[in-house]
Amino acid sequence: MLESYGLNFVVMLSPYGPFGQVTGMQFQVGVPQSSEGTQLSQRFAFAVSSLYWVSSGMRSPVHVLMAGFVERRTSFDRTFHFIPTQGHPMQNRRSMIGLFAMLSIATLTSTAQAQGRRQAAPGKEPPHPPKVGQEAPGFELMNQEGEVVSLKALTEKSPVVMLVLRGWPGKQCPMCSRQVGEFLSKKAALKDVQVVMIYPGPAELLEMHAKEFQGNKTFPSNYHFVLDPDYKFTNAWGLRWDAPRETAYPSTFVVDQNQKIVFGKTVISHGDRADVATVVAKLP
Repeated sequence: MLESYGLNFVVMLSPYGPFGQVTGMQFQVGVPQSSEGTQLSQRFAFAVSSLYWVSSGMRSPVHVLMAGFVERRTSFDRTFHFIPTQGHPMQNRRSMIGLFAMLSIATLTSTAQAQGRRQAAPGKEPPHPPKVGQEAPGFELMNQEGEVVSLKALTEKSPVVMLVLRGWPGKQCPMCSRQVGEFLSKKAALKDVQVVMIYPGPAELLEMHAKEFQGNKTFPSNYHFVLDPDYKFTNAWGLRWDAPRETAYPSTFVVDQNQKIVFGKTVISHGDRADVATVVAKLP
């Protein structure tokens, strides 16, 4: 069983047939009873049917979906029973192994989507960041080399793009890794601005967690990866997400050289963040 972010995945196989065929399968996917849960279960069912089509040589993934899946609604989950139709069994163990490898990829992708879209626990108060047109509150934060990075000094060089990450809510945030990865992969579009990535969390061991998050990423000279121990910056900017396993509301800002905010986006979920194209379009 793989259990992650509310998604349960169970595979059960019947005994092998005389030629190594698998004669029956059951996939159980536990998802929320919501419109997002319904969409997730439908996507997962189609992915599984498509993968079985690849492994078994059937002509149409839609045919497999129609022929093999039955949805049974319960109060807690949705269960898909898959029984290969007669005349189309998997021919040998090799195809079964290949199917399981592909199913693993599909399952991990589904769990990542569920993590990014799951309903987040509400904080004690909603975010109240500075608004577009207002002066950005100054800050001085330390990078991992022990150097002070200040908003004032950065705006003297160029406009500033700020990424407020979730930092360390008890684990590394995959959506933060994805956002930082995109901003690194498109660094050429941001070569004329300063980019600050803020990693908040409890002060204890925060530096170690930040190093783990950075991993083998190499930041250009205009990228600044800084720490926010005990949420000093996060609180000052009205971004504290005070709930279990949360730290800061993910946010993206563009600050001009007059230290005025010209763009801001704060989300109350883990996904739906501003991408590079959106930020570049807002640069002064």
